[in-house]
Amino acid sequence: MPNNRTQDGFLLGWKEIASHFCVQTRTVQHWAKTKGLPVHRYPGQKGRVFARAEELERWRLDPNGAQALASAPLRRLTFRLLICVSAAGLLIPCLWLAHWLLKSYASAPEVARLERQDLVVSARNGKEIFRHSFPIAPDPWAYDDDRPMFLTEDLDGDGRSECLFLYHPSQRHVMAGRLICYSDKGKTKWEFQPGRRILFGRGERSTDVYYVRVARVLRSPDGRVRILVASGNSPNWPCQVALLDNEGTLLAEYWHAGHLTQMVLTDVDGDGRQEAILGGVNNLSERATLVVLDPERLPGVRAIPSAEPFQRQGPEPEAQKKVLLFQKSCLSEGFWAFNHVILLRATPDGLLAGVAEGISPEHPSLIYHLEKNLSVTRVTTTAGFLSRHRELENERKLDHPFSQREIEALHQVIVRRSAMVPAAQ
Repeated sequence: MPNNRTQDGFLLGWKEIASHFCVQTRTVQHWAKTKGLPVHRYPGQKGRVFARAEELERWRLDPNGAQALASAPLRRLTFRLLICVSAAGLLIPCLWLAHWLLKSYASAPEVARLERQDLVVSARNGKEIFRHSFPIAPDPWAYDDDRPMFLTEDLDGDGRSECLFLYHPSQRHVMAGRLICYSDKGKTKWEFQPGRRILFGRGERSTDVYYVRVARVLRSPDGRVRILVASGNSPNWPCQVALLDNEGTLLAEYWHAGHLTQMVLTDVDGDGRQEAILGGVNNLSERATLVVLDPERLPGVRAIPSAEPFQRQGPEPEAQKKVLLFQKSCLSEGFWAFNHVILLRATPDGLLAGVAEGISPEHPSLIYHLEKNLSVTRVTTTAGFLSRHRELENERKLDHPFSQREIEALHQVIVRRSAMVPAAQ
């Protein structure tokens, strides 16, 4: 993982560049000469070198960069083994061990990409391990940095990583999405298809065509490995949060009124166990929401009661520990039906939540800074939000400039134990 101490993404000098990759200075100098490592120099005969973290990360995914990174740690390991054991007569066994480590490291699935209708999985050195073709091409726009399409994790404890692929077909309403588990060699081990036909709202609506939005792997203190999967269709449909065992069997589920597209795992209450925090929209209140769930207490088939549209019927789950509802700004209050969470990240101090003030992620957004107990400490306006506010002022659709008073009002997040909050509140 890269060193995150240069928060602005600007690294000055060979030492900082080497620290970014956790290698020696001579190593990155060698990469710059032979592997195309993107470094720059200030003007002048002895201009100091510098690099940009985003360019280094792109190089990391390039075949040259992946090959260099794959070989660096194992070359150091092999060299140290040779020094330590040559005098003891263990050279041949250690050479075999180094060879085995190199082979295992180079052949482990690490990176995935899409090529039209194919999922292509490669090792860290860029070597292709396997590929799978789908009848309907996966939708590349369904994924981003916070919702990756591909996860690697040792699910069964055999020392080899399984691959989890969130298949999101590009032709919606034709084929349902799936969570597919492959072995490290590309064999399909199991598939989970989310959603099912259930009663919610004022009648029966089919939830057969659901898509996996986000998935996270849970490891309990007792060693159990499970997968938490949030799936949905359109924002008007309820979201299914499913808990699977390591073989893809549905253990428990939770249904939410509205879509939940963001998820982080963190210890909210300091009890040493991770809670799942999911972000999206609550259709009953028409507001952006965060839902805090205890994965250990997810019910089998129970969910929130309601006679309202778009809401699953059933008793309220004990797993639901807290629900946050974000205030609407004047943009979402006056021009769009609701706002919703489009970004959710854990930070050393708590959480960072991005809220789009409209129904689309492209709408102007606000950034909420929350402590670990989910209290709001700061609200930051983005340039897009302020620009849109001024445009509406000039068009006389808003009768006021944006003020500090509105910022203070946005701090007043509604906290509930239940998601059953009427739209009038």
